Amino acid sequence: MDGITFTVDTNTNRVGIGTAAPTERLHVDGNIAANEVNGTSDIRFKRDIRPIDNALNKVMQLNGVYFHWRHEDFSRFQNDTKQTLGFIAQEVENWCQKSCIPAIPKRATNR
Repeated sequence: MDGITFTVDTNTNRVGIGTAAPTERLHVDGNIAANEVNGTSDIRFKRDIRPIDNALNKVMQLNGVYFHWRHEDFSRFQNDTKQTLGFIAQEVENWCQKSCIPAIPKRATNR
């Protein structure tokens, strides 16, 4: 595999690609390419649902941006030279801590 580390830890049921010490069920140190990545927002998987007060006003505080990846400085973005739109992660984290979530855990513990 071209010198890439591939690890299967049967004690923790974790797989690592590019890392010898996976900290998640699947831990990839590098870019991934996929036809589809599923996350779910399906109501069947949720409980204790309640509306967010002033949701639109809170979301309007986010700064949407257009940007280009720094592909010349980071090889992981070497093939991504087109203009992209999104948010700055640090701004979203700060916004969430102030607006909607009492504390953002750095890592969930109930895996």
